[in-house]
Amino acid sequence: MDSLKIVGSEMVDSKYVSLYPVGLINLGSFYIRTYDIPKGIELLEEARELFAKERSAALLSETENEIGNAYFLKGNYNLSSRYYFSSMVHGANIADVTASYNGMIGFGKTICATGDTIRGVRFVREYLERCLKNDKFESASDACGFLGMIEGLKGKVELMSAYYRRGNVYAWRSNSKTHWANAHTNKAIDFFTKQKVDSAEVLFQKALSIRKEVGATRPIVEGYYNLAILNIETGKFDEAHKYALLGEELSKDAGIISWQLDCLLLLKEIAENQRRFDDIEPIQVEIDLLQAELELTGNLDSEILDLAVSFTSLDEITNDHSRTTEIALTFILLGSFIMLLYKERAS
Repeated sequence: MDSLKIVGSEMVDSKYVSLYPVGLINLGSFYIRTYDIPKGIELLEEARELFAKERSAALLSETENEIGNAYFLKGNYNLSSRYYFSSMVHGANIADVTASYNGMIGFGKTICATGDTIRGVRFVREYLERCLKNDKFESASDACGFLGMIEGLKGKVELMSAYYRRGNVYAWRSNSKTHWANAHTNKAIDFFTKQKVDSAEVLFQKALSIRKEVGATRPIVEGYYNLAILNIETGKFDEAHKYALLGEELSKDAGIISWQLDCLLLLKEIAENQRRFDDIEPIQVEIDLLQAELELTGNLDSEILDLAVSFTSLDEITNDHSRTTEIALTFILLGSFIMLLYKERAS
């Protein structure tokens, strides 16, 4: 994680002007993954403006995907969906086919977060298929992990396990410690659902250790959250409180509202189980404040969703005539996207 900051700083300070906006992407990504999402968004927005002026579609797509990630972490699903969609639109106009679906998994996760798992999963599955087609195994691992989580929430344990196993195969093909940690987490969840609690705890701890080494905030919070849940389920409420509190404090400092809310809900559940009634009311006050904040920004514009569904439903296009049609439709959709942003700002 520090490498993003080091490389980004060197590029920003370089005498080569062309490296400056690329350095902004690295620094912005560092900040949104560690402790200062607003600073990260500020740097990425500056990079986005520069790439737009240069008409650099590939880097513009990448930058918008990162801004989408930032707003997703903040729980602002309205803005995150717009940036993810814009990332897909700009990516469709360049030779690198993988750029055309940069924002697809983020868009799918955003839709799921607003409660529309049917259409959200559709985007993530499409993303998975395209990743496998282009041998993007780390990205495929991310998609499998998310799809496994969704199936687990539906109570489809066998399908969850299948996605996790499949994702872990892809994760171990990479040299990414982040994906190794995810693989440990997925296997731990699988063990936990099968009542293999001791094995699950070992893997959760191993995943958390790796995530601390990497230094990205959101995965560390998730690690604390997983251990808090495990300890709640086994009746170890003091341990559960320790991990839930660590997760809540870290997510609060980093401005990751959705995860802060999840940790607060665990803290409330723990307080209820321990009959610490004096602690419940102040926790509930914080929960109410965060839920009110998320209600203002957490809704998805149905128009942007319809546009994205239309855009990503296009078949793979290989001939020149179809390519021309795709480009034309892309500009139509991009124009619609710009109008949606204009309408939002005007109101």
